[in-house]
Amino acid sequence: NGARLTINDGCTIVQSGGDIAIRMFNGSAGEIDVTINGGTVSGYRAVWVQLASNTTSVAPIMKLTVTGGTLTSTDQTYNQAIYSYSYGNDMSNVLINVSGGTFNGDIALTGGANKTNLETLNISGGIFNGAWGFYSYGAEDKALDAITVTGGTFPDDPSAYVPDGYVAVETDGKWVVGLSN
Repeated sequence: NGARLTINDGCTIVQSGGDIAIRMFNGSAGEIDVTINGGTVSGYRAVWVQLASNTTSVAPIMKLTVTGGTLTSTDQTYNQAIYSYSYGNDMSNVLINVSGGTFNGDIALTGGANKTNLETLNISGGIFNGAWGFYSYGAEDKALDAITVTGGTFPDDPSAYVPDGYVAVETDGKWVVGLSN
């Protein structure tokens, strides 16, 4: 609890054999804060945001910020560069902000037991090379409230998550999100 980690340009974290490169683990009070500004993070999951307790009334504070760098999943089955999972804790205090970076794998949200309150995902930039870019195991109506996309390049149309004033446009088989004119 209270852990902070910052990854900058020139830093390389590579795990092999099914290991997670960065595991954010919290089941109680205290904040976990990871910022990736650059570098390379590669593993079965590049980052695993894990709420570790089954106490539904506890909502651990987890913040993941990605402004740059390359995050790569080596898992050929699920291909999740970032995976957010709960054993039962409330996910309402999990915040993932992405304003840049390259994602070789998807951002997968709301894995595990508690799908009542979803984590928040804000994407304002980045290049997503997974199958979809991002997705949620939570109910679609809750995901629509929890995910906002105002920028970035995606392999699948993110229009359902793009707010008024922004637009997703298909260009050369990719979807690019930006301000509408």
